Amino acid sequence: MAIVGRSKKTLDEAVRTIGNGVLAVQADVSVAKDLDKLYATVSQKLGKIDICLRTRDYKFAPLAPPPKLFTTNCSTSTPGAFTSPSKSIASPQ
Repeated sequence: MAIVGRSKKTLDEAVRTIGNGVLAVQADVSVAKDLDKLYATVSQKLGKIDICLRTRDYKFAPLAPPPKLFTTNCSTSTPGAFTSPSKSIASPQ
């Protein structure tokens, strides 16, 4: 199993919680270069990608979120939702 995140500290905590056998890759899914690195690393270390599950830890806000919070959530979620699946299919197998 592979997990991805922007924060090394959070990834390290997740690896300790999940246990042995998890591959943690530090990357930002809204950056195409990071997605290339992610799928190359996963394919190299784990082989064929069987399932690509994409989730997002949203920071919930009041009904009228501040513009910066809205922009941050959208800039990460929207590109990642469209590019992650196509990158995982196209990754070297």
